[in-house]
Amino acid sequence: MRRLHSAIAIAIVMAVSPSAVDAALYSDNFDTYVAGSNIQGQGDFIYWDNSEDLNSHGLVSDAYAFSGSNSLVIGGHGGAHYTDPVWQFADVNTGVSPVSSGQWTQSAMVYIPGDSNTNYVDFNYMSSHPAPLTWSGNPRFQMANDVVTGPNGGSMSMAGLRDRWFEVVLELDLDAGQGEIFVDGALLSTYDWNAANGNEFDGIDYWAPADSSALYVDDISLTAVPEPSAMVLSVLACMGLMLRRKRSA
Repeated sequence: MRRLHSAIAIAIVMAVSPSAVDAALYSDNFDTYVAGSNIQGQGDFIYWDNSEDLNSHGLVSDAYAFSGSNSLVIGGHGGAHYTDPVWQFADVNTGVSPVSSGQWTQSAMVYIPGDSNTNYVDFNYMSSHPAPLTWSGNPRFQMANDVVTGPNGGSMSMAGLRDRWFEVVLELDLDAGQGEIFVDGALLSTYDWNAANGNEFDGIDYWAPADSSALYVDDISLTAVPEPSAMVLSVLACMGLMLRRKRSA
């Protein structure tokens, strides 16, 4: 009996823990692409507004990688052209997104080389893409000023973030219309999600002006967070059935 009670307790703890999440709805580690290739047109990446622009390429790179051999480099083109790939969740024809309710976690590993010190890189979270084009907040990595800024006046120093991988996380509650951005585990911003096109998350626009230094992104994912209460009830129901079977044996 004690063993069964212990199993129930462990199951409940596991059910309500942050790690108890569904498999990622979208994910990419860039390792299936050829280094040096344009990311737009591969995987779930498209051009801004789904319109080809040869001056906006984001490139797969093997210079740095958090896992495997490749990552995506944003910026670092030496003024030749800007960078503007969109990681698209919504249907490019209908604009309908499968990410329209519930709680979600969007995660990315980021690497900023020590000599990246010009201009900035944005992670523009899109609440509508393509048309009407609407975004809802972004972390901006201001490499020229050595600071990360976000919605609602969020700001933090980039000191200690260079020459190593760190995680950038968007915790999004579409039912409540609220987003939270974390950088390396620290809260950058809490803000209202822009619901101009309904409570949707349509994609991420990775943007850098032409003269921006390089920033690398790897292991990006978008994961639904299940309701803990529903999971606990399910676990308790299963354990209750086990207990009844044990008593009747």
